[in-house]
Amino acid sequence: MKTRTAIALLGLLLFLGVGLPAATTSFPVDELKPGMVGVGKTVFQGDELQDFKVHILGVLRNVIGTRRNLILAKLEGGALADTGVIAGMSGSPVYIDGRLVGAVSYSLGQFSKEPIAGITPIDEMIEATAQPAPRRPATRVALQMPLTPENMRDSLRQAFSWMRPFAENANDVQVFGNGLDASVGTMLRPIATPLTIGGFDASVIDPLASAFREQGFLPMMAGAGGQDPVAAAAARNQPLRPGDPLGVALVTGDLEFGATGTVTEVDGNRVYAFGHPFYGLGPTQFPMTRAYVHTILPSLFSSSKLASTGEIIGTVQQDRATAIAGTLDKGPLLIPVNLKLTSDRGTTKTFKMSIVNDQLFTPLLAYVSILNTLSSYERQNGAASYAVRGSATVKKYGKVDFEDLFTGDTPSIGAATYVVGPINFLLRNAFEDVDIEGL
Repeated sequence: MKTRTAIALLGLLLFLGVGLPAATTSFPVDELKPGMVGVGKTVFQGDELQDFKVHILGVLRNVIGTRRNLILAKLEGGALADTGVIAGMSGSPVYIDGRLVGAVSYSLGQFSKEPIAGITPIDEMIEATAQPAPRRPATRVALQMPLTPENMRDSLRQAFSWMRPFAENANDVQVFGNGLDASVGTMLRPIATPLTIGGFDASVIDPLASAFREQGFLPMMAGAGGQDPVAAAAARNQPLRPGDPLGVALVTGDLEFGATGTVTEVDGNRVYAFGHPFYGLGPTQFPMTRAYVHTILPSLFSSSKLASTGEIIGTVQQDRATAIAGTLDKGPLLIPVNLKLTSDRGTTKTFKMSIVNDQLFTPLLAYVSILNTLSSYERQNGAASYAVRGSATVKKYGKVDFEDLFTGDTPSIGAATYVVGPINFLLRNAFEDVDIEGL
C-alpha cells in the first residue's frame, strides 16, 4: 500500500512539474498541420521587438531523443530574407492564434537559400527544465596542465559531447508532413550561439574561442559592457519580454565572456530561453543577464546578431537538452578575481572581474583572464621576468598562499598556469566539493 501511494504521489508530482506556465496557453504539437502560419518575435537591433512570419512545414518526431520532437518551419520577414536563420535568435518565441508553439532553435544545413528552422515545442522546454534547482556535484571534466590549445579543445569536447546531429542515420528519423524527407534529420543542428568576448587580446583568446567554435559556438569580439548607459537605464525599467535578447555570463567586470540568445517565455520570475542547451551541464548557477543587439551581420555561411551581455538580472539554473531556464533574482555567487600588475616602470594597474563557479570553467577562464592581462600590458615575447604573489580563499579552509618567480621568453604562460594549477586540482579532487571564494 505504501509503495502504491509513493508511486501515485510521484506520478502527481511529475504531472504537476511539467505543466505549462499560467501566463501562456500552448499550441500542442499534435494539432499542428503543414500550411499553418504563425508569428515569431525577436530583436534584430537595439531592444525593439519585431515580428516575423512562421510557415509550418511539418513535425519531426523522436529526433532529439525519446518523445522529443521538432517542428520544421520556414521563416519570413524582417531581415530574414537577407540573412537566413540568425545565430543569436535561438529561443525566439513562435505563436499561432495567440498560443505559444515553441522556440526557434535549430537550423537546417549551411548556405541555405531559404530560412528553414526547427522549433522546439514549449511543452518539452518546460518539462525538461522542471527539475529541482539545487546543483548536483560538478561533473569532473579532465583539464590537463599546461593549458595548451590542444588540451583546451580536448576538455571542451568532453563537456560539449551533446553537440552532434540528431541522428547519424536518416532511417532513424520519423518524419510527418507533406514534402519532407527523412534525411533532413541528419542536417539539423542547434542554431550557433554567439559567444560574446570583450577586453581580450585576440592572440590570447583565440585558442579558447577556437575550441568553442568546434562545439557550435560563434565567437565574436563584442566589447565589454557594450550597451550605452542610456539604453541600459531604459532596459532596467522595462520588464523582460518573450523575444528579448538574453545573456549567460561566464566572466564579468573588466573582461566579458558569455553567450547570447533569446527569451522564449516569462512566467512570473521564471524564464525559459534558447530552445537547446547552452552546453548541457544540467543544474547550473550561471548569471542571467540582459543583452543588447548592436546589429545583424549577414553572411551566406552563418548570419549572426552582434550583441553584448549587460547587467545581471537572474540565475540560469537548468541547462537541458531542450532549453535553458532560470529565475529573475539578484544572481548567483561568483568568484571575484582581483589582479594587481606592477611593472618595473613604476606603474601599477588593478583589474577586477568575476568568474562563474564551475569545475571546468573556473580554472579555464581564470587562466585566460590572467594571461590576457599580462599579455596586454607587458611584452608577450622576448626575455622577461614575473614575480607572482597572491592567494586563493577556499571556503572552510581559509587562504591558500602562493609565491614564485618566472623568467624566460614566455614567462606569462608559466605565471598564469602556476596560479590556476592549484585551483584546478582543488576543484577536481575526488574527496569533497570545494568552493573557491576569491582569487
